[in-house]
Amino acid sequence: MKEEGKVKISLGITICIIIICILAVVIGVLLYYIGSREKTESSNSIGETEKLANQNVIVVDKDTSKNNVEVNETKVVDKNEKTTVVKIDNSKEWVYDIKNPNDNIIPLINVDSKDIEMINKEIAEKYKDVKEEDGDFGMEYKYFVNDKIVSLVIKRKFPNDVVYYSTYNINLTSGKNISNLELVHSKDILETEYLKKIESLYKEETDEYYSIMKKNKMEINESGESFNSELKNASCSINAPMYLDENGKVNVVVRVPSIAGAAEYQRIINTDL
Repeated sequence: MKEEGKVKISLGITICIIIICILAVVIGVLLYYIGSREKTESSNSIGETEKLANQNVIVVDKDTSKNNVEVNETKVVDKNEKTTVVKIDNSKEWVYDIKNPNDNIIPLINVDSKDIEMINKEIAEKYKDVKEEDGDFGMEYKYFVNDKIVSLVIKRKFPNDVVYYSTYNINLTSGKNISNLELVHSKDILETEYLKKIESLYKEETDEYYSIMKKNKMEINESGESFNSELKNASCSINAPMYLDENGKVNVVVRVPSIAGAAEYQRIINTDL
């Protein structure tokens, strides 16, 4: 009996040792797998960061908003936003005169970038036929510099006080033509705030038209109402041409109906925003 008991004890100990060895091997394999995976992910992360760096971006692990609320997410910042554009001609201002084929002055934006090169070509093509003779009233332009934004306003003149405006807003940091929404946001203005203001000012601008129509008992037919509505929608939109004036205020080019002469006129409204 004693010998049988010793055999059973020895067998139990052997089994326990085998189980412990198996568990040790399994744990070792798992630890090796986890370590290898973390190393691979770390390597991939470094590789991705280097890849982004080669694409002219900076990776920032954390960003703090204006309200000091920490955002735990990766933010990709374009390096170009930290550069300053160079001029085509350092001896000249940000916008200067050149001559079109008719020897009349047109503007050239003095920024050396691909985006602005395309805009300068567009301006040259659009105003290549301007000449202040034979009934052509010519054109004129103004530009304004506000912080890192250059705004160019071109006024094309025609008979009967008809004018058409073109506007361009250039970011002197990125060398790109910025969108209207970006322009509005640069003034810390919400789109809804801007739209509310321009709708109010547009109503004031067109009140005279409707007042004269009413005073002279002139009715607006369905087609006229539709046309006037089209003008309003185009004017009271974030897509209406706009620029920053000498005081940094948002000015908007609106389209207003006409009682006589041209069907519509373009006017500039200062939003005071």
